[in-house]
Amino acid sequence: MVSAFITEAPRLLAVIRSGLDEADAKSIALAAHSLKGSAGYFGADELQALCKEIEALADAGTLDSVRSRLPDLQLAIDAAIAPLQQANHVGS
Repeated sequence: MVSAFITEAPRLLAVIRSGLDEADAKSIALAAHSLKGSAGYFGADELQALCKEIEALADAGTLDSVRSRLPDLQLAIDAAIAPLQQANHVGS
């Protein structure tokens, strides 16, 4: 499950970026929703809260606001994944 999150979180960020490029609010909201659930499972509270915000922004169609949150989303994903990668590597 850890490996899946480590792989899936960056993929979902890519989906959000692609959704912005295509002005596809629905795909952004779905990706943020998926990432929000995974973040909650791993106790990544900051990432979960940010995904909740991005999901709401996408649902409201405010894609410029979503775009402005991408740097924070990238940082939150990196912060959530780093300790998991370290723990996953050490346990290998």
